[in-house]
Amino acid sequence: MLGQWIINLDGEWWLLDENEATAVDGLESVSGPTLVLTDFDHAMVAVDTVSGPSSYAAPLIEKQLREVGTLDGPGRVLLHATQKRGGTTRVLYSAVPAASYADFFSQVSQRNDHTLLISFASAMLRHAVSGSDGGTAVVFRHGRHLELLVAFGGDIVAMKRVTAFSTQTDDLEQALARLTRAMAGMRGESGEQPVRIRWFSWAAEHHAETELARRFSELSGVSLAAPTTKQNTASAPAQVGSIHDLVSVLRTSDAVNGASSKALHRAEAWLPAVAGVVLAVSLALFGLAWYWAGEARELRTETQSVAHEDAGAALRQMADRLSTANASTGDSSSVAQQFAFLSRLDGALTAPDLRRVVHDIGAAAPDGMQIVGISLAKTPTGAAIAVDGVVQKALRQAMADLQQLTATLRSKGYQIADKGDGAMDEKNSFRLTMTWEVHHGEI
Repeated sequence: MLGQWIINLDGEWWLLDENEATAVDGLESVSGPTLVLTDFDHAMVAVDTVSGPSSYAAPLIEKQLREVGTLDGPGRVLLHATQKRGGTTRVLYSAVPAASYADFFSQVSQRNDHTLLISFASAMLRHAVSGSDGGTAVVFRHGRHLELLVAFGGDIVAMKRVTAFSTQTDDLEQALARLTRAMAGMRGESGEQPVRIRWFSWAAEHHAETELARRFSELSGVSLAAPTTKQNTASAPAQVGSIHDLVSVLRTSDAVNGASSKALHRAEAWLPAVAGVVLAVSLALFGLAWYWAGEARELRTETQSVAHEDAGAALRQMADRLSTANASTGDSSSVAQQFAFLSRLDGALTAPDLRRVVHDIGAAAPDGMQIVGISLAKTPTGAAIAVDGVVQKALRQAMADLQQLTATLRSKGYQIADKGDGAMDEKNSFRLTMTWEVHHGEI
């Protein structure tokens, strides 16, 4: 094991050793490398399919959750597993409220030891896809909550959480009935149901837990199988896995904060010194830019006075003036550097307001088109704006929507590369490269 295990479930923190679990106050109570199995303050966990590549999955899922009201406040979607399916991506994720997300990662960043955060859903998935033919249903019970994940041959199918009113037998029986109905709809591509159930529990009453697992097997008609483990405690029945068994198959790659949390923590300690160096360099560049800006304003006035003349002739006049002003120094490289700087500065001063550009793009996008990224780009002729998006429609309609977008933007004065109209790929993702004409500082 890489380090010690901390279990964070249902608002409680436990330190896990070889044979038992000890209650602790939180991460600040332990030291040394630590792996945290958590439910992120009982965050929602689900499986969903989105159009496009996995890099767009988190924002697309967040948008869907907000549209249906599942996520109505600040939050963060954490991806635990992604699987490509043609032009779509199947995702196992958690939707974590912003306050909980900030609290967890703040605790990790304040620790001097390597700390990884792993969702219990990642552990369930490891057991669901662990080398057996047919579908596998993995159940994890902690307190009143029963978590169910179903996978077929490595493909994630669905995940469901059922919560009982209490841990009394009658209430758990009702929860099992609801869980059985949920699993009845979790089938493979050919309509087959899972062939085995692997049951894991956080409970200490192993005999009662085995009876609960057997009852679920009877209700669902799916056989109960021994859990896949690397270790078993002598007191644990073979048909029910303990929390030790659940975490035994996890890897550091399952962590949502990656294997570099310690490196990031150390890097943050250097940020004040780095910021000081950057500030000193910025002040020096500011002084130089202030001097050159005076010349740039004068030259820009001259440029605007000949706005209807050939732009190349205007730039040559600017170059001639610089050459004359620096003739006494004989430093041609300085002249070239100043000219290049002034050209870039004038281009920046005459570029359109970026807030206006973002507004124009958003207003021009048809219904069903999602703009997922707007960024600055560089082309052989100068600066440009790259627009990335996804159209969740059939390809023919998606192409029509893209052509509508480009036509609207062109009507507003933007120039779009020739490849922009046909930049739709098989996943209905596209990228447009936009430039603009400048007339007296406006588009």
